Amino acid sequence: MIVSVCLPMLGAFDAPVELEQEIVRDESPPTPCLGADACRGEDAGNTADTAMDISDDFTWPDGDETNSYWGHMAGDEVSTGYCINCDSNVDVYHIDMQPGYGLTVDITWNNTGVSTMEAYSYMVALGWPDEIISYYQGSWGYDYYSTTGHIQTSSFEGDTAVGLYGYEYVDYPVDVLGDTVAVYVWCYYCNYTYYGITNNDYSMNITTWVSDGGVPGDETTPMLNAILEMPDEPFSWSYKSDTFELDGTTTAYMDIVCDFWCNSETSMIVTLPDGTTWTDGYWPSYFEGNIANFSDAGEYTVELFDSYGDGGVGVIVGNSLGNFSGMLSVSEFVFEDKLSGHVSQTDGSDVYAIVLPENYFANITLDWDANADLDLHLYTDFDADTETLSGMFAYSWFDQPEYIDIGQLGDAQTIFAEVIYWGGTDSHAGYTLELQTQPGSPPPCFFQDDGAAPGEGNYQGNGVDAPDGDYAPEGEAMPISGYPTDGSRTTITGMVCMQYDNVDWYQFEVPAYHGMWAMLDWFENESMPAGGYNGGTDIAFRMFMMHPSYGLYFVQTSYYRFPQTTAT
Repeated sequence: MIVSVCLPMLGAFDAPVELEQEIVRDESPPTPCLGADACRGEDAGNTADTAMDISDDFTWPDGDETNSYWGHMAGDEVSTGYCINCDSNVDVYHIDMQPGYGLTVDITWNNTGVSTMEAYSYMVALGWPDEIISYYQGSWGYDYYSTTGHIQTSSFEGDTAVGLYGYEYVDYPVDVLGDTVAVYVWCYYCNYTYYGITNNDYSMNITTWVSDGGVPGDETTPMLNAILEMPDEPFSWSYKSDTFELDGTTTAYMDIVCDFWCNSETSMIVTLPDGTTWTDGYWPSYFEGNIANFSDAGEYTVELFDSYGDGGVGVIVGNSLGNFSGMLSVSEFVFEDKLSGHVSQTDGSDVYAIVLPENYFANITLDWDANADLDLHLYTDFDADTETLSGMFAYSWFDQPEYIDIGQLGDAQTIFAEVIYWGGTDSHAGYTLELQTQPGSPPPCFFQDDGAAPGEGNYQGNGVDAPDGDYAPEGEAMPISGYPTDGSRTTITGMVCMQYDNVDWYQFEVPAYHGMWAMLDWFENESMPAGGYNGGTDIAFRMFMMHPSYGLYFVQTSYYRFPQTTAT
């Protein structure tokens, strides 16, 4: 890092050392095409371990790139006409993405008119390779049903309007960050002899495109400095409320993110400072955007309602910061944030807002692979009307990656980062920008030691946190070993905290001809009773297993029970 109040002229320096590096790429799409699947002449697998890697087919240009493939499904039939986990019915492809790119996948097939059920021939989904195991288990979302034989999903929009039906499990856009993405193609009714359907062949077009923060192209979007956040958490809820205050000198913008059932289940009431109410609700499926602005001084109460009880809308209220390529932010619950972007000779810079809480230590890292020189500047001010930066207080020019240690800034504040393309052999570069922070004082759950035996946990900073993950472990579940298999009990301890650390995943190896029984117990006292029926703490407990016929399934105790028990 170089921090200085004296900024030498750029022309006074020799070419940066980054430009002396030679990046070697290896694109080798099969020529001629060897047949299905994906011109490899072999079947794409149906799991993360057997998936077909097609990464080498992509060149990552300064723009869009589309590769077209043919695929074939044997399409084994079961009693319902399809097989959810058969290799013959599932093709999985892996693409090792580059930072600053997203992707769109189109699946087409030939609807012959033999049956209206042909519209259900295929489903397509995207997800992380170590999480997705079906179109809905671990996926970001999926798309299906088309009378024209065309469905589509993307990292930007998820369930697009191309297919009639689908669902989304994550907030879009998904910034892929240069990680590997799994494309999941499922033969749903593609080979259903009862209806005379034999659509075993499909076409797959995969388009990659440059992006900033997961948004295609060099687009900027309005960013808010949040004063109230009401995420769509926990997994199910029917009512929630919160408040925010305004001093009368600024305008607060209210944005929402809806699920599919928003249009029939979800509504909102805002009680204004003068006691009157403002009501809205039943927004279109997957709606994202602004629904109201408020400016009067006083306290506002926001109440959310979901008639079905499964939640469905997230709310953020904040002051406008301006339009940016993206925003990095942390909170008392999450201490790191990361995004990716793309700059070039024709798109020379990207600007990001960075929101820092009070008394947090922070550093920022800019990293890239291309044979190019990128620079990083930090500023204190941004004029939203003229989109002009000012007050540069730190920069990094000569390193790869570029790194700036901000230190501890004291008051909560928003700063601004500019990523600049300086030059290089490569005319463009995808990059990642990462914010790492540490609170001035440790919050709850900061020190824990999941999986430790009772009384043996280390809570001084050297313990271990079991992996998080809403639908699957983020990485590998914590393995628990050394327990007896003679029917006696083994006890481990752990810690979860609402919003700080909601989920812990553990993994047990059960020997052949054995089963497993487990019970979850947790602390309670008079002021914090356990079990949701008592209005107290409620912790869900699930046991996941792989079944030879049904694939992955789980068992759990009913909600609000205390303690929780499960068994194979």
